[in-house]
Amino acid sequence: MNLMIGPIIGIGGIAAILFASEFLWRTRIFKRSETPRKLVHILTGVYIAFWPLIMSFAWIQALSILLFAAVYASKKRHVFRSIHSVQRLTYGELLFPAGVFIAATFAQSGWVYMAAVLHLSLADGLAALVGVRYMKRFGYKVFGQPKTVIGTATFYITSLVIVAATMLLDPAAYGSNVQYVILLLPIGATCIENAAVYGTDNLFVPIAVIAILDTLRVIS
Repeated sequence: MNLMIGPIIGIGGIAAILFASEFLWRTRIFKRSETPRKLVHILTGVYIAFWPLIMSFAWIQALSILLFAAVYASKKRHVFRSIHSVQRLTYGELLFPAGVFIAATFAQSGWVYMAAVLHLSLADGLAALVGVRYMKRFGYKVFGQPKTVIGTATFYITSLVIVAATMLLDPAAYGSNVQYVILLLPIGATCIENAAVYGTDNLFVPIAVIAILDTLRVIS
């Protein structure tokens, strides 16, 4: 029975975030349609990043599949409009749980998983929230999709903080490779996030983070 407590807490937390966001969206507290969507992205992702503390990777895989099904149904039935109220073409809300599934499947440790999901949620979400404010002045396009210099810089700085925290919390796993991780990972993740369009960064960024961290890891 105790094995079910973690997954129940996980599902309950996600439901609370979604319903709260939908309430705020329907009451028009948020004027920008992108704001509630990205806040859900950040809050949900940061919450999911710490799931290894309360459940196994197998459960995270199962819940990510369940989340994908729930988001797909919501998109078709227009249930949670706060996460679908974006005018541009994107598959990000569907690829988000897919990115979590990838992280839970291929990460060699809880720290690697956390770093991957925090890039997927916190770094990406903050980049969007900050960048949208400067779109007219610092905006540019990649494959026809809007990006901003400020948003890209925000992603890089957030990535650097996440990587530095990972190295501080799990330094023995990387030994003398710590400096290479701190140098390569933020740059690589930022370049991939900047080039990926239509929400595909939710897949490619965690893949890149896991690949770099697992490749440079000296303790399995």
